[in-house]
Amino acid sequence: VRNAVREEAAQIAKIHVDSWQVAYKGLMPQSYIEQFTIERRERMWTRVMTEQLAQLIVVEKQGEIVGFLSYELPNHTSEDKTALVTCCYVSPLHYGQGAGSALLDELETRLLSTPVMQISLNALSTNDQG
Repeated sequence: VRNAVREEAAQIAKIHVDSWQVAYKGLMPQSYIEQFTIERRERMWTRVMTEQLAQLIVVEKQGEIVGFLSYELPNHTSEDKTALVTCCYVSPLHYGQGAGSALLDELETRLLSTPVMQISLNALSTNDQG
């Protein structure tokens, strides 16, 4: 697990879109899922990394990115000590192989040296993928 770089935005976008199409099928309207294209997600992730809107880490298997996690740290002036996981997605081809756990373990390790006291992650109540 390591930090993502801007040049990987297309790979991250593909995982994001592929995962949405599998994980949210039947949980959200298909027309809503289909509006999130690889091109749109690539622009979004390029912007996130360029403007440092969130921290972004990736997990690799045999040199290929198979999942990613983005998170935001609390504002230094805030009393809230909660880090927010904004996205955590794994390629559907790698579900159940530990990639998501590796990302969450790395996040926990990184946060040990910060004032963060808890991690928040929002998920659909009907999402049972992980």
